[in-house]
Amino acid sequence: MSNQPAGMTNDYGVILTIGVVNYADRSAIVIPLGTDATSITDYERCYDAVASFLAQCMSSFTPMLANTAYVSFIQAEGMVDGMTPYREDYAAATYDGTGGSPGLPSNVTGLIAFYEDPDDAPTAERVRVGKNFIPAVPSSLISGDIIDPTLVAAYLTFGDLLQEGFDSTAAPGYKFYRVLATPGDRIANEPLIRTIAARPRGYVCTQRRRLTPRA
Repeated sequence: MSNQPAGMTNDYGVILTIGVVNYADRSAIVIPLGTDATSITDYERCYDAVASFLAQCMSSFTPMLANTAYVSFIQAEGMVDGMTPYREDYAAATYDGTGGSPGLPSNVTGLIAFYEDPDDAPTAERVRVGKNFIPAVPSSLISGDIIDPTLVAAYLTFGDLLQEGFDSTAAPGYKFYRVLATPGDRIANEPLIRTIAARPRGYVCTQRRRLTPRA
């Protein structure tokens, strides 16, 4: 059984985006979040998602990044129309990576998989998987294409924090949870599919088109 509350809908869902700069490469990590904190108003929910991530998750995020990388922005927008979006931009020294060595190119990444709660899965269908690719892999923590266990453990800590939920600053006692995906339309009252586990991969992955083409 999932630790995430049943009945979450996109009315209270936000899309959190984390910008990462590694050398001159820019990447974005997109995280769909749900909450059952219905008391948070539409004009403060996105702000609260950013503020809550900074308070609860940033200290687990920067250790995954190489020392050539930094967080350039965090923003949140609503999954439905009517929510006030929120964004903060940061200088290079504000949230630097603390991974201890220069990074690999940003099209080489770590990967955290988030598995769908079987209770929310359609009958007789495969369990679906949400993914977050984590750029700026510290080069000293890679051997061939295998990720050092210390970095895998950091991915797991961060993934578990998202899946198990991080505390809302505006609604004490409630959390934001990493759900499977954002519904395909912006129609209100669409159910959010819960996740039941976060599992990092022990090898590096690649993403095409992550780097800006150069002539």
